[in-house]
Amino acid sequence: HAVVHCAGDVSFNQPLQRAMVSLISASLQASQLSTRWKSRRFVLVSTAFVHAVPGTLLEEKLVDLRGFDPMELYRDAVADGRWAAKAMRELGFPNTYTFAKAVGEHLVERSCVAAKVDLHIVRPSIVGPAWATPYAGWSGDRPSTVVGGAALLAGRGMRVFRASPHPCPLVPVDMVAEATIDAVAGPQKAGLSITQATMDSSEAEKMPSWHLIQEILFQTLALRGDMPLPEVGLLLRLLRWADTEKVFRVLHLAVNVAPNCLAVALTAFGLRVASSLGLDSRRWEERHKTASSLHRLSRLPVQYLPFTSSPRAWRFSSGRRLP
Repeated sequence: HAVVHCAGDVSFNQPLQRAMVSLISASLQASQLSTRWKSRRFVLVSTAFVHAVPGTLLEEKLVDLRGFDPMELYRDAVADGRWAAKAMRELGFPNTYTFAKAVGEHLVERSCVAAKVDLHIVRPSIVGPAWATPYAGWSGDRPSTVVGGAALLAGRGMRVFRASPHPCPLVPVDMVAEATIDAVAGPQKAGLSITQATMDSSEAEKMPSWHLIQEILFQTLALRGDMPLPEVGLLLRLLRWADTEKVFRVLHLAVNVAPNCLAVALTAFGLRVASSLGLDSRRWEERHKTASSLHRLSRLPVQYLPFTSSPRAWRFSSGRRLP
């Protein structure tokens, strides 16, 4: 039998120590459980972005840490973290999540080799709506990266994301599920196997760019009457202006961060006034809760930058093909 470990905190901005503990310590503990239960195979769901930067063809093998010992990186990160943080920057990782996943793959592989348990790593890229199962477009109860970004734009929680013309490194969720099931129930392979649950480089162009996804979203909202044409025109113009990162960061502060900060302040003031006057404050509490949530999410457009607006396209070597 096999043990599958697919849990993890996918926050991009968590402190390095927390990322290492939640992503690596938990994975190592799960691999130890696999040994204790006498499993023949341990399946670890990682991320395709253990490859720190886009390249010509990103392969299905452990990433090169360029002389940095993964165990030393892990020990430093959970203790002091300064050396590990420096290594993360030198290796080009954009956030603590992808760095911890890359280091974690090496350490879990060592653990499984020592325990003589076969390791299969599954690496999805950005998980998007289903291609076919349970039905086309299904995205579950909690939206994924792309669906969440689109929902924020449609609901006016955000107003601009920077996007490149390159294909977005999307993969349908049902293809990720299929890759994981194959890793669990497929033919037994001794040692380490890695499956990149991504679109293969040969089919990357079949995926739309994040730029095109936003254009189609705004056009659909206008056609449905959910957003007035002048507003759609403004959002499309902001999208074009955000082509350069410097301009995007200014626009991000002006139209994403500032309005949400103002909403938090105004709803907090309204809640205080309602409470002091003995009025029903439930509506203000709800508004303040929503404004605070959107304020926390204001970091997302910047956190998406390495994946949706990279200077080069993400191209993965993968055996996966669209049906």
